[in-house]
Amino acid sequence: MVRFAVGPPAAFLYSKGFTDRQTDWNISYEVDKHLHRTNCVSDKEQRIEKTAVVGDSFTYGQGITNCLDLVSNLNRFFPKEEFVNYGVIGIGLPEYKMILRDFVNDGPYGRLILLIYGNDISQYPLNRSLIGSLADVSSLFALFRKLRRSYLMKKALKGIDDEATQKSDDVKTFNNIQALISSGDKAYFKKIVNPPLAHYKKFRNAFTAVVPYINQKFKPDNVSLVFIPAANTVSTLTRGFIQKSGGEVAPFGMAGSVRELLRAIARENNYQFIDLFEYISASGNDYYFSHDLHWNERGHQFVSEVIAKRQIELDKTKQ
Repeated sequence: MVRFAVGPPAAFLYSKGFTDRQTDWNISYEVDKHLHRTNCVSDKEQRIEKTAVVGDSFTYGQGITNCLDLVSNLNRFFPKEEFVNYGVIGIGLPEYKMILRDFVNDGPYGRLILLIYGNDISQYPLNRSLIGSLADVSSLFALFRKLRRSYLMKKALKGIDDEATQKSDDVKTFNNIQALISSGDKAYFKKIVNPPLAHYKKFRNAFTAVVPYINQKFKPDNVSLVFIPAANTVSTLTRGFIQKSGGEVAPFGMAGSVRELLRAIARENNYQFIDLFEYISASGNDYYFSHDLHWNERGHQFVSEVIAKRQIELDKTKQ
């Protein structure tokens, strides 16, 4: 009944726009009628092709003004193609699989861009709860999970945890980095570069189960797997803030085992691998927020240029 009334389980990953106030930003996110982050395309009916862009908060564009995020920028590079933002803050591989199954594979998409960040591996659950597994396939349980996530997000964004807030112009603001450290995992940012072996293996096996969902819809050369570098290895500003907040960091300039894992997965499946570390590592301070793990507006613009260039090069080789 819930599925019939509202939609498949993946529909419950998405929510209405909201205001996100943190140390480096104060943004009210706008969404479209499907509750996807708006991609600011006004001429959708004239766009012949569509590309699905799947990922977490980096893809969603957390902290970025509407229309200046990665996906919106890509739409400006390709006037005949619409890039749809399937990003959701706080999700990972199990949810990417749901999005592919419930939305992308039934949609008019010719290409897929899948962005992966280190916490997709380091935080991959070793043992999923029964409720979590049911929520992947049942709209009713997906609704329960959405309600819980909504509560936790509202709690977080209000800065209820005093240890996760800092003074800014005498006003308390929530901060992602301080919240993660105050949760008790001081090595969080170190582990996203080189995840624990158990999580590494679990993700590796889980991705194998995602591949059929990708390959039944897309030709391999129409799939791009994008590696997102960890800020603490490329930005001295973010790195310094993590250390000042009591967190541990990985060696500066280290891409880590996540990059090599994604490179191997792309090679095995003949996907295009886009290694953003190669492009970002020399100027990380320019592309990440000083007090956050995400790209700033300049970072979103730069990454969109990198991805667009690679897509254009790939299209030329096909011709």
